[in-house]
Amino acid sequence: MNRKALLYMVGGLVFAWLLWWTYDRNAAGPVRELRKELADAQEEVDDRMASIMDARGAEKALREIASHALGDTPERAVHGLRVALNTIAHEAGLQEISVDSRDAGAVRSPAERSRSFRDASGRDDPDFHIIEGSLRATTTLDNAMRVLARLQSQDWPKQVVTASISPRDDGKRVELSVSLRTVLLDGFASGGSGIAEADPRLVARGDLVAQGAIFSAWEPPAVAVVPETPDPAPDPPKPRKPAWDQWSITGLVDGRDGQELLVINRKSGERKTLRPGDSLLGLVFEGVRDGAAVIRGDEGAFAMLPGQNLASRDHPITDL
Repeated sequence: MNRKALLYMVGGLVFAWLLWWTYDRNAAGPVRELRKELADAQEEVDDRMASIMDARGAEKALREIASHALGDTPERAVHGLRVALNTIAHEAGLQEISVDSRDAGAVRSPAERSRSFRDASGRDDPDFHIIEGSLRATTTLDNAMRVLARLQSQDWPKQVVTASISPRDDGKRVELSVSLRTVLLDGFASGGSGIAEADPRLVARGDLVAQGAIFSAWEPPAVAVVPETPDPAPDPPKPRKPAWDQWSITGLVDGRDGQELLVINRKSGERKTLRPGDSLLGLVFEGVRDGAAVIRGDEGAFAMLPGQNLASRDHPITDL
């Protein structure tokens, strides 16, 4: 490639870049920026519309809450709360009833601390009033649980701050103490709220607690006493059999001096000489007959020879 062609090519590239730069600076760039601004503006519009819809939803929810309030002024709300607590307590048959209610003050909007809302209308107006109430009385445990269930079932906005049940009279009665709050929304109309009955589901839960008799003294379950059957008397021990097998006959004597029976204890080595009429272990030596010793026991008389032990009495004598 010659130099002249190369110069034409470089010149063409430079000219093309200048055309692109001129187009981007004077046409494409501004269009791109306008599109970005348009997108940002649309996003802001969408955010504002969402805020408007949220505000409408919030206003609707606040109107719904306000419609169940106990009054449209702090004074009426204080009176309405006192009436509601008294009515619930008396209808439940509580005793020693003490009810109180008061205006705990207004809660202002966080907007009063914001510079953005410095000149906004209603900036210094309160958002709502807090009305506090309390109920103290004595009753039974199951009745106290039903009162709590009815308080929780009311339509007016509320927050149960504390609720305590203390036993009395060994758990036969209890002291119920409840403190709660309700609100009055400024700037919204209130239709007032009646006194609702207790939700059966909450009553059922309270009845389960009351059935547990949590304040009653614990008593161990009764145990049936079963009289013990004496063991049968053990059988009397069988009489121990004499150790006849340990004594063996070693000799017989039938001479001038009379008859004798010679025996030995094979275990201990003890020797004895028995004459007619002598006994050993319940056996009586009666004499010598036909070269055999006559031994009498409970079973009768037996003939025994030297070498036999006294247990081997297997030749009875029947003609004595």
